[in-house]
Amino acid sequence: PLGSVLKARVLFLNAGKAPVVFETETWHQDDGHTARDEKGAEISVKATWFTGITPVAKFRLEPGEYCEVSGHGIAIGAGEYKDEHSTGAVGAIIEAKEGETVTVSHSMDAGSGGWARPDDLWLATIARRVGNEAPMPASVADRKQLIRRVTLDILGVVPSAEEIAAFSSDGSADALEKLIKRLQAGGAAVLPWKGKLPTGETKFRVAAADPDAAKRPRVASAPGRYVLGDGVHLQVRQVTEGDRRVNSAEILFFGPDPKQESVHKPYGIALPDGAGSYGMVWVRGAGELWVMENGLVRRYEFRDPGAVKEVRIESGSIGDVPEPLREAVKEAFGELAATGQQQRRVPAAGARRVVDWGKFPAYDELDPLFVPEKALELAAKAELESDEVRRLMFMILQATVEKAGELQPLLKDDQLKRKDDEHHSLALALAAYDYSLNGNREALQFLLGELANGPAGDVQAAVPFGFIDEWELTIAAHEKHFARGADGAAGEAYGLFWEQRSVLYPEQFAKYQAKALKASGLDPESRRGVWTGSKDGVSVALRFGDDVSWVIRNGEGFATATLKVSPGVMATHLDVMVLHGIEKWVQCGRVSRGAGGGLQVEIWPHTSAAPFLPRISGLELTKRPSEVPGVSREAVLLDSDVEGRIAWGEPGTGVRAALVRVSPGSDAKPGTVIDLNVVVQNVSEQPVTFRGESPVAGAVPKIVFADGTEKDVGQNIVDILSAVNDLVLPPRHVVVMT
Repeated sequence: PLGSVLKARVLFLNAGKAPVVFETETWHQDDGHTARDEKGAEISVKATWFTGITPVAKFRLEPGEYCEVSGHGIAIGAGEYKDEHSTGAVGAIIEAKEGETVTVSHSMDAGSGGWARPDDLWLATIARRVGNEAPMPASVADRKQLIRRVTLDILGVVPSAEEIAAFSSDGSADALEKLIKRLQAGGAAVLPWKGKLPTGETKFRVAAADPDAAKRPRVASAPGRYVLGDGVHLQVRQVTEGDRRVNSAEILFFGPDPKQESVHKPYGIALPDGAGSYGMVWVRGAGELWVMENGLVRRYEFRDPGAVKEVRIESGSIGDVPEPLREAVKEAFGELAATGQQQRRVPAAGARRVVDWGKFPAYDELDPLFVPEKALELAAKAELESDEVRRLMFMILQATVEKAGELQPLLKDDQLKRKDDEHHSLALALAAYDYSLNGNREALQFLLGELANGPAGDVQAAVPFGFIDEWELTIAAHEKHFARGADGAAGEAYGLFWEQRSVLYPEQFAKYQAKALKASGLDPESRRGVWTGSKDGVSVALRFGDDVSWVIRNGEGFATATLKVSPGVMATHLDVMVLHGIEKWVQCGRVSRGAGGGLQVEIWPHTSAAPFLPRISGLELTKRPSEVPGVSREAVLLDSDVEGRIAWGEPGTGVRAALVRVSPGSDAKPGTVIDLNVVVQNVSEQPVTFRGESPVAGAVPKIVFADGTEKDVGQNIVDILSAVNDLVLPPRHVVVMT
């Protein structure tokens, strides 16, 4: 139809009789397009160039094999296509008219812009692949595996027995260099190729514009800005962090005046990492957005910008999406993903993640370096002892984390299944591996089912969950399983599950903790401020800001310590940590949300790090108002005559202080109460940050009277000092406290 945008993909087929290798961009936006009408007259084609660096992939195709990369969209009919341009969905516009019969042909670039000759490309590929194996291993067995591995990767064939024997017995320092030269010289097995390829012709007739186009479902599966309705947009972003593509989205609200900032804040939507990992669908003006990812469906209702609602459907599928939107969801996920077709590609150098397993917690069965060939050799044994089954299980789990594709044949090894133990150790590990590398949803469901149906505290069924990069479902299943009760061994597995996640997936773990802290009301913004409370003669003033400060009073004494808080592994509470020695922090309590919306504190004295701390249990803290009566949170500048009438004390560290009567007048009679303000002034030449720190441990703040007697000022002054922490005083400015 006129006004539509055709999606395009580029297919490369090896129609020859020998393997071929080539490079090409993973998103083609610079290919040439030619269009003619039925009379042969040329139709104008306008192209758009999107700035940025397009990734280049290297492919090796056997005869008859094909691969696919994305092409830019092609719009039919002249127009601006603002939405499509904002998302990079259109790269060319064929300015055809309604009723015309159009013939289109294209020219595809199977290269990377002329940076290297084809022979250089293949020779460099061989050198890089062999170079990844350096340094040369010492053992003959490892050398045999090395030449098998690289020859298969490069040529797709197994080296001959003579080639294996010659390489494994070569003790020279340049053995790898000689292997590179031999493989490069034997390049007849693979033909390097580069150039432009013409396509066949495509003919179509331009139909009338769809009158219901505005009501059709819209989809988003890539970064860009999309229109959800009048004054409502969807912003989808993707950033690269290391080898990850991190996705996020926001619903943006706009007022009637585009020059004024909206009173409604954007609503954030979490998305899974990677390309093609999610699909979003909506109808403009409907006030609903559906988001689908692997195993989860969400619906967002945003008719009221101030109260956006999220509805989650766990273990959801396309069947949970309204029927009129389902075809659009399939479109968002892509046709090839739906049919399960795959392409064969030379593994990119360094694409596989390598983990130092020597740092991994608790499992002695893990080799410091994972070697796929050792796992394959062990799996090929006719019989496996129980300790070998367990060792192979952990090798498969190592491959799960490193996404090592070399173990894929084990998924179809029926002989391996009969070697499994009564705990299904290998089946569980292979299910985790299958889900991690292939996204097999049935494999994940098998894992979840084994944990759900196993006896409480079944350690073996819980082990694989610590190795896979899936969070919502595995955590929920793990929590549900261990909530049924478990023995000590299962308790160890429970702790290991979280420790493994923090070591293997630190960035995802940090995101999960941040999300859980927010749900618990313990995120930094929710807990910011001064919290006070007392119980059984113990009072606590706790301030959360850019750092954490504590004042703990027990009877007539003060206790202060270098304390900090850090999220517990599940982020449902904060661990209170005390500094033990120079660098070591040990736990001495916890902070959690109380029943009434406040904070609940538990402190237990650490015998060596903080024996002076009082034991506290169930102490409820309430948040002090941001504007405490009688306390100015603002720095003010005094008039010079007022400043001159105040009886200041001697300056110390750039500031000076004074006690000032709130209501000046005649001398007060004995027995009356005088209201006083504490005034602190910055007398230095630089701004200073005011810290209302309490005195050192055991000290008590006092007032000294004219006759030399002293009086404890009590707890109030400590609370006030905590309330003005972090206030910045410019030169000559003061802060006034009750």
